[in-house]
Amino acid sequence: MRKFLFSILFTSFLLIEKKSFSQVAFKLTQAEDISVNLKFNQRIFSKSDDVTFTISIHNTSKYIQRILFDKLDKKYPWGVDIILRRSNGEKIKLTTWAFLSSTVYSENQLTDFYTQLLPKGFTSHTYYLNQIVRVETEDLKLPKGKYSIQISFDNILSNIEDFEIK
Repeated sequence: MRKFLFSILFTSFLLIEKKSFSQVAFKLTQAEDISVNLKFNQRIFSKSDDVTFTISIHNTSKYIQRILFDKLDKKYPWGVDIILRRSNGEKIKLTTWAFLSSTVYSENQLTDFYTQLLPKGFTSHTYYLNQIVRVETEDLKLPKGKYSIQISFDNILSNIEDFEIK
C-alpha cells in the first residue's frame, strides 16, 4: 500500500512540476546504462608479483547513476565477481574476500559508500587480484601459465583480458 501511495504522490509531483519521467535526474541502473572495463598496465607477471589491473565503471546514460563500487578502504570493490580461466578454458576456483568478510550492512550504513556517476562520467581504481579473491590453491597463488580474466559488476560483464604468470 505504501509503495502504491508513493507512486501516486511521485507521479502527482511530476505532473504538478510539469516534468516527464525522462526529466527525472536519477534512474535505476540497468545493464545498458553502465559499461565495465578491465585494463592491465602489464600482462606478464612473475609468480611473486601481485597481479594488478584497473576496473573502470562508465555511465553511458544521460542520467546520474548511483552505484556501490569502491569501498572506503579500496581493498576490494563492491558487487564484483572475477571470472578467471586458464588458456585451455578451465575455470579457476576463487572465493571473493567480500564473501568471506560476511559483513552485513543496513541501508543507512551504505549511504556513505555510494558513488554518483554523472552522465557519461566514470570511476576507476587499480586493484590487486589477491585483494579481491582468494585463489583456491595450496599456496593461495596462481601457478605459472596463461590466463584470461573478466569482471562482472552487478551482473554486467567487462571485456576479457589475457595475462601470464611466468
